[in-house]
Amino acid sequence: MKVVPVEGAVMEGDGRTDAADVPRGLAQLSTDSPTGGGDKAVRPSASPIRITLYVRTSIFTVSTIDTPGQSFTVTLYTCVAGPGLRPLLAAAGLEERFDPRLEWLESEVLEMTTKGWERVVRGDDLEWHFRARIKFAEQFELQRFPFDWQSLSLTLSCQHPAEWPMAEVAGYGNAFISTGGTPVLVRLQPVGGPTGSSSSSSSSGSVAKSKSGCEAGAGSAAGAGTSSSSSSSPREALIFFRDGFLLRSSWEYRGYSLQHWLSHPSLSGQGKQYSNLQSSLHFSRAATYYAYNILLPLWLLTSLGFCAFSLNVSDSTGDRLSLLVTLLLTAAAYKIVVSSALPLVSYLTRLDWYVLVAFGLLVVLTVETAAVATVADAGLREKLDWALAAGLGGAWGVFSLGFMAVAWLGGRDPHTGLRILEEDSKTRPSRVDFKVMAWAAARE
Repeated sequence: MKVVPVEGAVMEGDGRTDAADVPRGLAQLSTDSPTGGGDKAVRPSASPIRITLYVRTSIFTVSTIDTPGQSFTVTLYTCVAGPGLRPLLAAAGLEERFDPRLEWLESEVLEMTTKGWERVVRGDDLEWHFRARIKFAEQFELQRFPFDWQSLSLTLSCQHPAEWPMAEVAGYGNAFISTGGTPVLVRLQPVGGPTGSSSSSSSSGSVAKSKSGCEAGAGSAAGAGTSSSSSSSPREALIFFRDGFLLRSSWEYRGYSLQHWLSHPSLSGQGKQYSNLQSSLHFSRAATYYAYNILLPLWLLTSLGFCAFSLNVSDSTGDRLSLLVTLLLTAAAYKIVVSSALPLVSYLTRLDWYVLVAFGLLVVLTVETAAVATVADAGLREKLDWALAAGLGGAWGVFSLGFMAVAWLGGRDPHTGLRILEEDSKTRPSRVDFKVMAWAAARE
């Protein structure tokens, strides 16, 4: 096979590659290539261009958090910057044709209103700006409902691979048609995050990180809902405008975090790994509504069941049963109300447990009334009735106090959200090299 080095630029067209259309540093295969038909295939250069893009996201409003629908809606602005990227791409003949191919993870997006990405040139820097109103899907963890903590996540993914074994790259020149056959590997990082070995660089050297428009904007807006921080802190990469949060009566903002991971090579037929940067806002539910409208009335109704013991079990068995059955039906109605506020899940929430225990206690009181009424000895019947009343009443009081104590203390745990993130990452084998890059609690 004869290999002839050529110079020039690749032009998109009929799929043929002429000598004047191949960028510097690439090689053109002769017509005896196995591709056949006289078409000339392009073999990628031995060393790929490695690019790091720095991401900053500003969230202006969180307009809805829909628990039954397991979704939330935000209005956001995202700036993706490539400091010093323009001369690097120009040297490879890719300045005009390079597209970062960024998109929000499709599995999370339900609805989107946007004009798309806008490319901006700032000297040697390239930036891409994106404004949108997006409805994201979110799998809520509701085991602790209504004292739960939810992480609302937005994942930005790059469709250029971040890692790809060079042994595989050499055999897939057609995979880089959009970049003229030049292998381009892109990794996402938060603005101000660590650069490490993945800084923007090529085989011929590295590109120094300059202060881009995204970073400058982040510094000036850092006070909007977050604490000000230096340009070396990845906390600037996510800005939440708390004035635009319209659900303060239902949710309490607890902070945010930034996570990065690579997709597993097995998800790609060619062993590629793609860079994903996830921004998460953490909220704890304000349980006051559920406490006053469900928990407190249900506690009062269940406690009223013990008033049945004021009626003599021998003379008023029917009246006691009538009272308890009425309360039992009321508790069943409350269970329906609770179910309507939750999505269909295969586990019990804490509120479900409380309703079921209250329902079960009323059932036990009803059975107790019917069973004690069958005792022949009047003295034993009365003693047994009051002993069971004291035991069941004490158990109900201890359970109610313990439930509220655990729910209240658990809802105030400042590390709950971080534990949720770590546990969630362990259940996702598709995520490789998962890292929590920043964690910030809310500040007044």
